[in-house]
Amino acid sequence: MIRTGQKGLITIFLLLPILLSAQWLETKIYIPDTLCGNNYPSVFTNNPINNKIYVGGDGDFINIIDGVTMEKIAKVPVGYSPNAICYNSLNNKIYCANVYITVIDGVTDMVTDTIYPGVVSHDLVYNSLNNKIYSAHKYENSVTVINGTNNNVINTIPVGDTPEALIYDSLNNKIYCANWGDSSVTVIDGAGDSVITTIPVGTNPYALTCKTLNNKVYCANHSSDNVTVIDGAGDSVLTTITVGSLPCALAYNSLNNKLYCADDNITVIDGVSDSIITIVPVGNDPSVLAYNPLNNKVYCTVGNNVKVIDGANNNIITTVIMREPLTNIFYDFFNNRIYCGIYLHVPVINGASDSLETIIPVGYYRPGQLVYDSINNKIFSANSESDNVTVLDGATNRVITSIPVGNYPWALVYNPISNKVYTSNFASYNISVIDGAGDSVITTIFVGSRPWALVHNLLSNKIYCANVDYNRVIVIDGAGDSIITIIPVGDNPRRFIYNFLNNKIYVTNSLSNNVTVIDGADDRVIAMIPVGEGPCELGYNSLNNKVYCANNDGHSISVIDGSGDSVIATILLSGGPSAFTYNFLNNKIYCIDDDSVVVIDGTSDSVNTSI
Repeated sequence: MIRTGQKGLITIFLLLPILLSAQWLETKIYIPDTLCGNNYPSVFTNNPINNKIYVGGDGDFINIIDGVTMEKIAKVPVGYSPNAICYNSLNNKIYCANVYITVIDGVTDMVTDTIYPGVVSHDLVYNSLNNKIYSAHKYENSVTVINGTNNNVINTIPVGDTPEALIYDSLNNKIYCANWGDSSVTVIDGAGDSVITTIPVGTNPYALTCKTLNNKVYCANHSSDNVTVIDGAGDSVLTTITVGSLPCALAYNSLNNKLYCADDNITVIDGVSDSIITIVPVGNDPSVLAYNPLNNKVYCTVGNNVKVIDGANNNIITTVIMREPLTNIFYDFFNNRIYCGIYLHVPVINGASDSLETIIPVGYYRPGQLVYDSINNKIFSANSESDNVTVLDGATNRVITSIPVGNYPWALVYNPISNKVYTSNFASYNISVIDGAGDSVITTIFVGSRPWALVHNLLSNKIYCANVDYNRVIVIDGAGDSIITIIPVGDNPRRFIYNFLNNKIYVTNSLSNNVTVIDGADDRVIAMIPVGEGPCELGYNSLNNKVYCANNDGHSISVIDGSGDSVIATILLSGGPSAFTYNFLNNKIYCIDDDSVVVIDGTSDSVNTSI
């Protein structure tokens, strides 16, 4: 009998075709959809000509989002985890940097070129006056210059130690390069690509910004807790401003001529006198800043929140709460929106109302456990890291929807009598009950700390949930979804199997090295069976009415008589057994044993072979 909702059994199930029939990979289903590819979206740029947003991060792809609908429209392979991305406005091209630089056509979103500068690129900036792209290589202490028309590398410029950040000054046609390792800023002539000068600044320069109103460049020095102010004309240091600890980001308010520095709070600096106006107490070490000139607001990431600051009076207007810590924020001037990067998603904030407009899934949900709804021909996938359950159409293999559930959904079980799916939410201490027809959560059952495993009693229409912290099993009515009773079991219950011949439920207690047997009719404990060390998984032989218990730490399998509930055999293995499936046609049990599969005869309980 194959149990639904068990992660290991999904893998071992693939071995059945060896005996039954030839099988092959039909398709791959990406969850939540085929256009996802970034688990930690962290680099952004926009294409104003075609009104598209390009997003890169921890993944092999760039996601492309329509600026009007905020829907994903494409993904482009660019190599692993792009470090930077920039837009060529003259030729409508997007440049994406990692171990090489991928060039994407802004109209077709096709890769048109791949540039190999010979070193890993860590930051990019575009020179709009001379149509050139500059790429910083912090481990090689150089900046590569790329022709924006033909994408050829035309120069390599030695700079300071560990170049960390680049910025382009369009007023003076210069590129400024912050060198983290030797605490300097290299100034490059945008026309001739020669080094004009090197400016000593504070310790570990990390972020740069420039403002055209007073022709100055500001450099945040991360380890010396100050900001260096550089004259944009003469490239000399005008002054040094002491700010809060570990400054890491800068943003310029062009309407009020103010500079914002993210340190342990937000330090606001007057752009004329370069003196501190005020400190905005956002707390918890803000990390990224973005300025909205249309509404004169500054957006600041603080942990899981985005703080919105009024650019006129420097007061905090509101806080937009996210579900995960933020990796970056990006302001889209053309649609007045703020795109945020969090784990697996890109939340979008309306720049006028500061409300959350939508959350765009861009990362893979990393499905863990699956269960099959035989009535509606659907597959449900528990996505533990994205706190939802994805529903797949069994006929077309397409994603139907994703259902928000509790925190860290772990186990799934299907109730065919009531056509419902149950998911145990490990971190929110509850069970979400999903309607199999409507694909919506119809109720939530609180069951206590760390619900782990689930099983359905087909004869009595009950669901059993193991609480690993409380050493108990919660029994739930499958019709009304209310708790019937609570059964004390052994230490750390983790896996179930249902014996439908005798209407009994077996649960492994991994820390007390035994198996609890529960009567499925009256929900009382009828046996506590000693097994090997570290029981972790169960399998059922319906032909001979036997239960198999994998003792991972004891390197053995305990064979339990399903009628008498006693161990009738012990099968010694060389490794650690971890999962079962049963072949009812040949009465064989297949068990994962480290890097092999052990085949056990269901009648004699002897090992036939090891695959």
